Amino acid sequence: MQGEMPLLRHLTLSYNGFYHRATKGPPAILEHAPLLTSVVLGASFMVDCMQLPWGNLTYLEARCFFEYECTYVLRAATNLVYCKLNIIQNQTSMVAASVPVHLHLRNFILCPEDHNNVWQWGLFDSLTLPALRTLQIPQPNTPLDSLRAFLLRSQCTLEELRITGATSTEAVFREVLPAVGTIKVEPV
Repeated sequence: MQGEMPLLRHLTLSYNGFYHRATKGPPAILEHAPLLTSVVLGASFMVDCMQLPWGNLTYLEARCFFEYECTYVLRAATNLVYCKLNIIQNQTSMVAASVPVHLHLRNFILCPEDHNNVWQWGLFDSLTLPALRTLQIPQPNTPLDSLRAFLLRSQCTLEELRITGATSTEAVFREVLPAVGTIKVEPV
């Protein structure tokens, strides 16, 4: 998959049995795909091994990203409009690196594989999303104070907040986040 691909607009990558330690360095794939804006990454994709034109992307779905990979992608893909990340826990706890302001990201969905052990990296402390309209997050290990601070910092008009794996009621979220349009709570 190396070389120029001037007409490629959408890419779905999924590897079966591919491990990131199999290569010594990231191969330069799709470095010349100027029209590529939509990418869906399967469960075995490893950011460490592949190079994509992250800055071109407006649509991204990624399954089974480690926490550090989410940070890397959010730092590199600053033109996203839609982003869905399925997160698995790192082997070690990491603090999120600074992420640039995302001026276009309107729909952000976070779906952890393990509700109990994700969010040790302070995701909302590193994000600012002023265009955000819909947000889906898991409740466990997502502190309400961090969520409120994130929304205040972003100064977005959040139309819909969906909480998955909720242990609290909608009233708890409504009290802390009164400016949010619709709040949907999906219990564990």
